[in-house]
Amino acid sequence: MTMATARTARWTRWLARLILPAALAGLAGAWAAVARGEGWLAEALREGRMVRWGLLLAACALGLQVVLGGLGRLGPVRRPGGQAGLAVLEFALIFPIALTIALVMAQTSLLMAGNLFVHYAAFSAARSAVVWIPAEMHSEPRNELDAGHASQKRQRIRAAAVWAVLPAAGAPADSASTRWALTHSETLRSGLGRLFEDYRQTPPGWLGRRLARKYAYADDEQNTVVVIAPPNTGDAYGPHENIRVTVRHRFDLAVPYANWLFDDDRAPDEWGRYGTDMSAHCTLPNQGRDDRVRLEYNPDTGELMVPR
Repeated sequence: MTMATARTARWTRWLARLILPAALAGLAGAWAAVARGEGWLAEALREGRMVRWGLLLAACALGLQVVLGGLGRLGPVRRPGGQAGLAVLEFALIFPIALTIALVMAQTSLLMAGNLFVHYAAFSAARSAVVWIPAEMHSEPRNELDAGHASQKRQRIRAAAVWAVLPAAGAPADSASTRWALTHSETLRSGLGRLFEDYRQTPPGWLGRRLARKYAYADDEQNTVVVIAPPNTGDAYGPHENIRVTVRHRFDLAVPYANWLFDDDRAPDEWGRYGTDMSAHCTLPNQGRDDRVRLEYNPDTGELMVPR
C-alpha cells in the first residue's frame, strides 16, 4: 500500500466516524427547532421523558458505532501467528454487548413513537370534545356532558383517542374483556374491508386479525383512559371555556430483554407482559356559542326574513 493510499484510507475512516455524530447533531437541531413551536408535536418534544429517551438513543447509537468498529478490527487477518481462536473469543465477548445496545435502541425508538401517538390522541380527543360537547344529543343538552359510560358524547370523544393511539397499541392478553373486544372489532375489520373493495383495491394484510387485536388493546378501558375536566362553574361549559382532555395509555413493551428496563415496576404483570404508562393532555377552547341564524317566515309574501 502506497503512502497516498494509506492516507486516503485514514481520511475515509475518519469521515465514516464523523457521519453519525453529524447526523445526530442535525437531528438535535431539527428537534430543538420544532420544540420551540406550538401544538401537540412541540409539546411532546419538550416533554422531559422524550428528551431523556432521545439522549439515550443518541448515546446507544454512538456506543454501537464504537462496538461495531471494534468488531471490524477483529479477525484472523489482523491476528497472524495462528491467533484466529482469540479473535473468535473477542467476537463472542463483544457481540452480546452490541446486541443489547441494539435491543435498547429498538425499545427506545418504539417508546418515543408511542409517546407521540399518545400526545396526538390527546389532541384528537380534545378536538372531538370541542365539537361534540356543544352538540345537542338526546338527554345531553348543549354544552353539557353526562357522567358515566352511557354518555354518547363521551363515547365519541373516547373513540377519537382510541383511533389516534391505535398504531402504537400492542397485542392484548387473553382475557374476557379482550375476547369481547376482538368480537366487537370484527365489525371494524369487515367495514374497512368493504371500503377497500368499493375502491376496487385489495385489502392489505394488516386488515385481518392483527388490526383486530390492536384495536382490542387500544379500546380496552384498562389500557386507554380518557378524562374530561368538568366545567369551571355549574353543569354546563361556557361558550369559549377551555376544555382540558387527558389521555392515559398503557404502552406495551414488546422488545425482549430490553422491555423490563423501561417497565414502571421492573416486573411483568399477571400475563407476563411489561408496560409503561404514558399520559398527555390537551386544552382547546369550547366552540359552544350559538351561531344559529333565526329566520322569520312571512306568510303573506312567502319570503324568509333574515334579521339584520
